[in-house]
Parts: sequence; structure tokens; C-alpha cells
Amino acid sequence: QQQQQQQQQQQQVGKRGQNAKKKKMQKYVDQDEDEREMAMVMLGHKRDAARNPADADADDDNNDESREARAESVSAEPTGLAAAVDARLQGLFAEGKCSRADFDGQTLAKLREFSDADALDILERFAEAEILSKVKNKAAFLSGICHRYRDRKAKEEKEEKKREQEEVSRLNKEEGIVELDEDEKDKLVDLD
Repeated sequence: QQQQQQQQQQQQVGKRGQNAKKKKMQKYVDQDEDEREMAMVMLGHKRDAARNPADADADDDNNDESREARAESVSAEPTGLAAAVDARLQGLFAEGKCSRADFDGQTLAKLREFSDADALDILERFAEAEILSKVKNKAAFLSGICHRYRDRKAKEEKEEKKREQEEVSRLNKEEGIVELDEDEKDKLVDLD
């Protein structure tokens, strides 16, 4: 009797993770196979070729056609970039390095933040990347290039500003002009 109770408990508990699986299965218990397959297709999964090979072949043809149609409609969308930048981006599409569907609005907005010359430089860096053919998420890759480019530009501008300040200080020292600190400037009395 004790052994029977232990066996029942083991059957109820099941293997690790089985309870969650059973709960999930209960959620879809009244869903038939066709409904499940349609739900999977809507989520982007391919049809099961083993069930009905004719349907799978027709579905693949339809997916290829719809994918091409989506790519054409997406490439026709305006990018909102300057003419020269847009032309270079269209050139990348024509070269097959990427497609319009690879880039979302947020990525293109990041590219719009740069001047035309900087945006063209970023696109050149993107196109010349040796690993571009292996990159799965080209939008994230382009965003990374944009971030690194912005950081490098900010660093260069900061260094340039520092060099200018050092040059002004050197010239002031040669001429005998004394620069006041912020505290000394505050101590000065405004005579107006």
C-alpha cells in the first residue's frame, strides 16, 4: 500500500519541468492540429512538410513571393535621409550587402542625426566591414558604428578644444596677460 502511494506521488510530480509543461498543454487541450499549425504559421514558423508535402511546397512558394513583395514595398519606403546618403544606401541595397528590411526607423533616425559627410563615412565603414556577410542583425551593427563614430568625434572635439585652450594660455602667458580663476572672477566688483 505504501509503495502504491509513492508511485502515485511520483506520477503526480513527474520529472523536472513536467508540471509546467502539463499546465501549458492544458491551455491548448481543445485546440486541434490544424488550429495549432495555423497559429505556428502566423508566428512565422514554416508548415510541417511531413504532414502534407504539397501544402508545404505551396506555402514555401507563397512565402518566397510574399517575402519578395514585402522587400519591394519596404525598399520603396522613403528613408528620410539626405539625397547623397539615401543614394549610397540604395547602392548598398543594389550591391546586395543589405536590404531595406534590415533597417528599422530607429536606425535610420540615428543616421539622420549626422551631417551628410559623416553619414556617408559611416555607410562606407558599414560597407567595408569584412564581417558584414556574417552579421545577422545589420541594424544593430550599423547602430554600433554610429555610436562609435559619435564617441570618436566627441573625443576629437574635446581634444581640439583642449589644444585651443592650451594655445590661448600660452599666448596669454607670452603677452603677460593674467587669466583669472572662477573664484577671482566672482570677487571682482562690477562697476556699472
